[in-house]
Amino acid sequence: MGPMPTNIVFGGSLCRILLLGSLLAGAGGLLAGAGAGAEVPADVQWQIEAISVSPGSEAAADLQWFRLATHCHSGYSRDSDADLATLLQSAVDRGADAFVVNDHGTYAACDDPVFLSQESLVTICGQEWSGIEGGAPDPPHAGIFNVPSSSPIMTGWPIEEMVAETHAAGGAVIAHHPFMRGLGWPEERLAPGIDAVEVWNGTGFLARNPQALAWWQTHLQEGRRITGVGGTDLHVATGNPLAPCNHLLARSVAPEDLRAAIVAGRVSVSDSEWGPRVALWADADGSGEFAVPMGANVKLTEPTRVTIRAEVLGGAGMRISLHTHRGLLWEGDVPSDAWALRASARLTPSLRTFLRAEIRSGGREDLEGLSNPIYLNFPPRR
Repeated sequence: MGPMPTNIVFGGSLCRILLLGSLLAGAGGLLAGAGAGAEVPADVQWQIEAISVSPGSEAAADLQWFRLATHCHSGYSRDSDADLATLLQSAVDRGADAFVVNDHGTYAACDDPVFLSQESLVTICGQEWSGIEGGAPDPPHAGIFNVPSSSPIMTGWPIEEMVAETHAAGGAVIAHHPFMRGLGWPEERLAPGIDAVEVWNGTGFLARNPQALAWWQTHLQEGRRITGVGGTDLHVATGNPLAPCNHLLARSVAPEDLRAAIVAGRVSVSDSEWGPRVALWADADGSGEFAVPMGANVKLTEPTRVTIRAEVLGGAGMRISLHTHRGLLWEGDVPSDAWALRASARLTPSLRTFLRAEIRSGGREDLEGLSNPIYLNFPPRR
């Protein structure tokens, strides 16, 4: 098969490149980051190579994948009729390893004997905070993750005070559905201290997920390290508590380790428990070992060639795209359910960038999976 033309978009500029070899066959074809006469930013040129391998980095020896169901409402929420026992059993049946309850303005489910007696599912106490007295349906909303049931409800508290109280209790804060009609976040940018943003809400068009995803991208472009997660926003027991599904790379399924994974950005999101999963690993020193997981911030001290490996599990016939601080970098077909690609560039300490991946179907319309970024030369979290 001869060279195939494809495109890379850097912000508003377009560069023509050639695909050498066959991505459709998964062969090790090389994509040069710049073709003759191409318009490429002077700060970075990426090379992308497809490799046909079974995903599964050896660098993950101290980390494991766990499925987390989050943003689920039980009958303790005044706008939900979901039976708690049925909801938990549904999570177990679908392969969830952990489940966090996010009822509006109450921790009552956390003290329910059914919640406390689960044997094959780790249950995590939380609630859905509202910034206005009265709770649901007043905006904005945030998921409180892993706090004691004796914690303050905090409804109506200022965002900064809610974040500080949650962190003091050992929890994490997830901004829920930032663009949902009538329930969005009023801020132009998320307040400091918020750990994650729900870029994929299970209610679909109501949540305006494309806007949430673009907003997250803007935060990243501006140098903000913040984790992107999914949330079902489930209010009925007959729904799927893992749609979307958060796949967490964590040291254990203990709530504190899952919290650490969320804060660190070791999260891949797929449309369901069986959807495609894409994860990133970096070789930051040229050793050939991909020991740096997604969510990590690689701080360079001298010009270095950094290689990032995107491992795809599932997704055959779908499209994968890579995104940096300049927007869409590259996209191509996923030829099989066990596949990976490598993106490498010579980077300097003065360049701040990131790389993340998305999986889509239906002509780039339907989001099926996404990774969190690997950051390069970012400032500390705030």
